[in-house]
Amino acid sequence: FIRRKVVNNMEVAIDNFFKKYKSTGGPTKKYKKYSDPVMLEIGLYDHHFGKLAWRKETNDDYDLKIAKNYYEYAIQDVFTKVKGFDIEKILFPIGQDFLHVDNLQGTTFKGTPQDTDGRLAKIYETALWAQIKAIERCLEIAPVKIIYVPGNHDFTTSYYLCKTIEHKYWGNKNIECDIRPGSRKYECYGINLIGFTHLGEIPIKKLPLLMPDENKFDWGETSFHEWHCGHPHKRGEIKFIGAQSEGSVIIRMLPSLCATDAWHYNHGFVGGVKACENYLWNKNEGYIGHFSTNIIKKG
Repeated sequence: FIRRKVVNNMEVAIDNFFKKYKSTGGPTKKYKKYSDPVMLEIGLYDHHFGKLAWRKETNDDYDLKIAKNYYEYAIQDVFTKVKGFDIEKILFPIGQDFLHVDNLQGTTFKGTPQDTDGRLAKIYETALWAQIKAIERCLEIAPVKIIYVPGNHDFTTSYYLCKTIEHKYWGNKNIECDIRPGSRKYECYGINLIGFTHLGEIPIKKLPLLMPDENKFDWGETSFHEWHCGHPHKRGEIKFIGAQSEGSVIIRMLPSLCATDAWHYNHGFVGGVKACENYLWNKNEGYIGHFSTNIIKKG
């Protein structure tokens, strides 16, 4: 019997990366110390590298090239807007449906078929290089902490991507990577406690009580408590900037820069402004504001 050999595209993509880049290691940059520093949180959620949308069908276009251009523009835009702030740390959540598919079959983690632009290896490499370029830009300003927040589209592919990034910056003291597989992550900065999750499996009403239960010490030592969530991916992707207060916890659902695909267009999930939000946190004053990058659709 003759059987066709099938190339594992994910292995090829990762192997190509390691051939091009070795671990950074070596001496790391020294940054200025500030008397009243802030932390910048990058909010590029649900970017869906690999999603395909055709304007004639969905009233908007989206593919790998557009996704890459939007991502690079958003990173450039945020650092233009935060000039003048004493940034001592940059928090960069990765995941939250960063990639559109999770396997060679072009489906989500749970097997839902998607309209995709290109093979998995191409999607993975494009997303990886865009992320590395973004991290390099961040490192020009301050040390960076990467946190992996699993999405329902890319549970494993984003994990692989974060592991690859961890390998690249192994030994660099200006990069910290938290890529534990847990679906919820927390960051404590001064009097701020921020939680991150994708809302794919857990009801939003449970989040306010989960934060103090899972972070008893940090909860008692902090005054500002927020959850930052990717938008729900069940029957639709509702892109909006929302915030609601549950006692002493604010829950924010962050928007996305990606376009509407055919399934969501056909089911009427349209009209959201393409945007990302980036937050500033002061150690002593708490939340001090955020900046939005908007992509205005033309035509």
